[in-house]
Amino acid sequence: MVTLGRPTFITGDSANCIHTFVGYIRSFGGYDETPWWQVDLGRVYPVHDITVWGRGGQTHRLYPFTITVDGQQCARAVSGGRQHSVTCATVINGRVVRLARDYRSDWDFSLNMCELEVWVCQSGYHRVSNRTCELCNTNCDRGCYRGNGRCDGCKPGYHGDQCDSQCSTIHYRCTQCTQDSTCTTCSSNFQAPACTGCKDGRWGAQCGTPCHGTCGQCTQDTGSCTACSGFFKLPECKECLEGYYKQSWSTSCTECTWQCLDNTVCSNTTGDCADCPPGKMGDRCQQGSCIIDI
Repeated sequence: MVTLGRPTFITGDSANCIHTFVGYIRSFGGYDETPWWQVDLGRVYPVHDITVWGRGGQTHRLYPFTITVDGQQCARAVSGGRQHSVTCATVINGRVVRLARDYRSDWDFSLNMCELEVWVCQSGYHRVSNRTCELCNTNCDRGCYRGNGRCDGCKPGYHGDQCDSQCSTIHYRCTQCTQDSTCTTCSSNFQAPACTGCKDGRWGAQCGTPCHGTCGQCTQDTGSCTACSGFFKLPECKECLEGYYKQSWSTSCTECTWQCLDNTVCSNTTGDCADCPPGKMGDRCQQGSCIIDI
């Protein structure tokens, strides 16, 4: 049974609690030298602390015993009193808890026990020590793991296993970050994740100055263009790339989709062709066929 931090008990005859068969098991050819008892918790829990209650005056039918969780050994006890608490070496995620009594030389092979308590923190709490729980950090976004308090995601502005560190501890300009300490948003137009360079389109000591006009990217120190937007070309981002031209009302260049003579490019200022292929006429060679003298 899982106590979830609350007292738990087993109903029944307290005079004998539960015990395995004491006599000779003929169908198995002898005594059961490793009698066991197990419980299915119904779902997977982070198991760490367990308390076992034996029968008064019959603890020789309890020790020594080994406790496993889904087949992984949690702890072993050689001797003790009626109540015995054990702690797994590490948290074991499992649902089937088994107590098995080891062979002893007193020829009493039965297992006699009254109760087994599995101490697990309630949802929203996590273990801090033996049978002691505390609330998940309020900066956890979706609660925490009951075994160690690791948050299932952090609220904005925090990071760390228990979301107990502000993003600003990664870099003073970091305002949003992931739980594993990667900055995703920086202040004052700085670029994540380092928060030391400017975002595209900004420059200056504090990244407060926009790159001019059609300059898409510029150097952080001088503002010189390193990339243009709108199909303009370096270095000043004022002239269109070959095969493009700028219309007076537009802030970007438009592709020339017509065909000039010998596939030459159009003017990057007007879009006009220098010459047209045979049979075509007009500034952009888009008008009907001409009569060609032979």
